[in-house]
Amino acid sequence: MNRMTLLLGLIFVQFAVILGMWLCPVQERALAQIPDPAAQREAMIAQLTASNQKLDRIIDLLSGGKLQVQVAKDDDKNGQ
Repeated sequence: MNRMTLLLGLIFVQFAVILGMWLCPVQERALAQIPDPAAQREAMIAQLTASNQKLDRIIDLLSGGKLQVQVAKDDDKNGQ
């Protein structure tokens, strides 16, 4: 191929890309969401409160002295 054919092919491709961008612009745009720090803090505090309640129940169970641990035998079918 000679240089002129390659140059004309490249110009045609560039023209097609520019025409396609001009005729079919992107319709969806990225919409920035404004964060709400107060709502985020309230959600975080609610989760921390729930976590603290669960930890309090675990501490009560462990410090009560009525915890029993039982070890179950494995159902190992491979013989290991």
